[in-house]
Amino acid sequence: MRPATDTHPDVSIAHPGFPLSDRAGEARAWLGRQSRAIVREPAEPGEILVPFREPMGSERWLPKRPFRPSRLQEVPAPALAALEAVCGSLQVDHLYVIPATTRPTRPGESVLTPARVLGFGETTVAMWVDDESGGHVQSAPIDRLIAIDDREILLYGRLRLLATDTVLTVRYSTVSREELQENLCVLRRGMASERMAIESGFLWLEPGDRRRPQAELPHKWRVVLDYPWVRAEPAEPALIAAGDVGRAGSSKMRSPTGIAVLDSTELVIATEPSRHVDTPRYGVDLLAVPRARLKSLSWDGKSLLVRLDRGNAAPSILDEPAPVTLTIDPYLVEAMWQTMGSAALWV
Repeated sequence: MRPATDTHPDVSIAHPGFPLSDRAGEARAWLGRQSRAIVREPAEPGEILVPFREPMGSERWLPKRPFRPSRLQEVPAPALAALEAVCGSLQVDHLYVIPATTRPTRPGESVLTPARVLGFGETTVAMWVDDESGGHVQSAPIDRLIAIDDREILLYGRLRLLATDTVLTVRYSTVSREELQENLCVLRRGMASERMAIESGFLWLEPGDRRRPQAELPHKWRVVLDYPWVRAEPAEPALIAAGDVGRAGSSKMRSPTGIAVLDSTELVIATEPSRHVDTPRYGVDLLAVPRARLKSLSWDGKSLLVRLDRGNAAPSILDEPAPVTLTIDPYLVEAMWQTMGSAALWV
């Protein structure tokens, strides 16, 4: 369904920033404000419920910084052995260590997320998760990955690696997001099984069917377009759609806006984070889908539904109604429909 370009209210959630403090009381008060501001993100299997007001130092509450190890000795020994059994030999630049951390799930409730380590092999991506038995591994062959969905919830990232028959969900602190995105860029190149013909085009659509040139994009979105994880090959042809980015951050009663890029190998949608929608909206949510895996796009009046081609995989929760749903600016969806309509299937 083609979108009607009108505004849609969303939940108003504040993002006051991240004031580092050595005082535990201030840290707990800050996390309390964040917990009240978060759209419910329920606990997942393996996470441990902890009393939010349990007295502890600020270092327990604040997200631990993930890192790319400089030496293999910095990786938990059980994790390295388990990941190499699945992925083959791994060097430090193919590993990403996520220490255990606490994240709020709703007001008055938090969970402890166990330590995790990501391993990026030549043919397989895998995640080691710490547990009482010494850890376990979840994995997916790279040729079965069908989308990467990376979203920000305040300081917390929720990365989903969607495969034909499974989903790897990674919780991490976004303070180290750039290092993770570097690994994901390499992963996405392995997911792009084929190239399809594409022409260059640009449409920035604003209310009143006003169209503006790419050179006038706000600074944030010019920078986003230069991200290698948004445009891996900036010299190659691509269709670029922009929503009402001129008013980005100007109203708390609207859906997140952003840009979309369709090139010869993949569709990338980069928008303001959907999980905190008051001003200012920091960060960017990213969705990357190989063109060969993009089954269809549709608009239900509020959200963009992205359906993926799972090949001959057995029926799964990934089938219906859509494995990825983006509640985003209808002007962005309209711009996508006008620029990419002949290169992507709309239903």
